[in-house]
Amino acid sequence: MKKAYTRVDYPTLQAQGEIATLQDKITLHDNINQFVDVREEVTKRYFHIPMRIEGVTILLFCLRGTIDIKLSFKEYQLGANDIFIVESGQLGEFNGMSEDVQFFIIFVQNDFCTPLAQNVNATRVQELMFRGPYNHCSPEDMQEMYNIYKYLLNKISGPYKYKEDII
Repeated sequence: MKKAYTRVDYPTLQAQGEIATLQDKITLHDNINQFVDVREEVTKRYFHIPMRIEGVTILLFCLRGTIDIKLSFKEYQLGANDIFIVESGQLGEFNGMSEDVQFFIIFVQNDFCTPLAQNVNATRVQELMFRGPYNHCSPEDMQEMYNIYKYLLNKISGPYKYKEDII
């Protein structure tokens, strides 16, 4: 019997292209400094197709434009300064994005993410995860998130010897 959804796991997400990856634990992807026709590529593979996210947590940061997503049968439209978090086991659906969309995504393998989430001293990102999938933040907070993303990107992409220690 055919499943009613497509299974999407860490290797599936990595196969979509990456900017940087750290030993199958964390992958960074964005369309900020390069033109990527993500609308066509994503639309071909995922448009209105139910997906079950497995073994990975996805942190999606929208800087500009709009992204339409359905998660657990609820529809969301992300805009500037919105953060969307999809955790393993959730059912979702991609429903489109605007032509001017600009975003960055962090895929974190659950084997790597779960110990981070159990840390007693919760970080701002960990607090967001417990608030729910959709979070709007101030332009200053989004800039800070983007600065952290660029820092991770620089360290993971570069010759830094202790890459895992930066997380």
